[in-house]
Amino acid sequence: MVNLMEIKLYEKPPLVKVFNYKLEALRGAASILVIWGHATLNNNMLDPAYSPVDNWFHTGTGHLSVLVFFVLSGYVIGLAHPLALTKYTIGDYVKKRLIRIYPIYFMCLLLALVASNYDFPSLATIAGHVTMTQGISTPIISAISPSWSLVYEIIFYVLFIPISIFRLNPLYVALLSIVIGCVNAYFAHSYGSPILPSYAFGFVFWLSGLVLSRTFSTKGSPIPYSYLLSCLFLFVAIDKLDAPFTLFHRIGILLFGKDLSVLSNYNIGIISFRDLAYLPYCLLILVIFTDKKLAYTKLTLLLFIVLPIFTFWYYYEHLLISNLSSILLPTTAYALAFSCFAFAGRVEVGAEFLIKKLEKTGSISYGLYIVHCPILFLMSQVSVFSGTPFTYAIRMLCFLVLSAWAAFMLEKRFQPWIKMKLY
Repeated sequence: MVNLMEIKLYEKPPLVKVFNYKLEALRGAASILVIWGHATLNNNMLDPAYSPVDNWFHTGTGHLSVLVFFVLSGYVIGLAHPLALTKYTIGDYVKKRLIRIYPIYFMCLLLALVASNYDFPSLATIAGHVTMTQGISTPIISAISPSWSLVYEIIFYVLFIPISIFRLNPLYVALLSIVIGCVNAYFAHSYGSPILPSYAFGFVFWLSGLVLSRTFSTKGSPIPYSYLLSCLFLFVAIDKLDAPFTLFHRIGILLFGKDLSVLSNYNIGIISFRDLAYLPYCLLILVIFTDKKLAYTKLTLLLFIVLPIFTFWYYYEHLLISNLSSILLPTTAYALAFSCFAFAGRVEVGAEFLIKKLEKTGSISYGLYIVHCPILFLMSQVSVFSGTPFTYAIRMLCFLVLSAWAAFMLEKRFQPWIKMKLY
């Protein structure tokens, strides 16, 4: 059994680093869900003259995907830096992180400014984005709204430096972050700033990935692809089938006497206390996609699949017939999640095929995540060929193709060129 209190953060790294293609598939799936969420959530952005009936369009999981990205980021940083940083290696660490994040982000920021021609931001707002302090010092430009999470990432990268140098146990730091987040959320109305609890709760997700990178063995037979696919379908479903989320929310109110997630009017991208309800799901997904040998993995996955089913009892008890259409797609995803788990042997070949297809998307996931929003805003300004379900479908296809092409050019052409020039 792993002793989480004695996590070995600074062991000698393995001689050969094995690239995990399953993690690429997870990145790819998360980026697709973010794109889907933005394309369907922003009415009339994709098609200025037509929007599908909201109840039949599932727009969730975008925010949850960002939480998965945070856990993934902490995990990858933990693997990439098994040895403690020193004054000789900090510079290289910072340089690598900036080169990975900033060039693609800056190009997308320029595209976002072009897309904002009808609502051009102030010079102060632009300066805030150039220095990556948006959401802290300035509002976030709508045409590049996903950039809020990049500010979080940069802060987490910086916080990793003292954690690594002073060999701090990330589990203790995560627990401290929860305390800091809860205390500041409790008194948020007094000092009127939700920034600190939001970053504290987000850091918990990032640190959880860091903890996971140092715990549990990956030896033995790999976890079936059908379980990986089951996790992805489950992740699509739990935003609406949110019985675990609701239970955690009510326990929080019982403990604190108030809803710690209600802070104040603030810009998009806030991570709240209630998001911690999804942390076990994020960790389980990462455990399964990294072939970690957790005791009773199959039983744990079954438990996590069963818990959301209690949401149906709530709908039945309150006879929310008018809301049934809003859970059509999540229910379908939930049924697929259960089927992939229950009939793992029968769907294994198909599951392996789908996961391996997602691996290719994962290689351009960061580009997809940041470039799709400016493209969406540009498309909203093209009024020709719009107004019907057919035009909506064609524009959706064009949007996905353009986003994939732009992401490919940024990740596979522009980014390597930048690295060659700067190294």
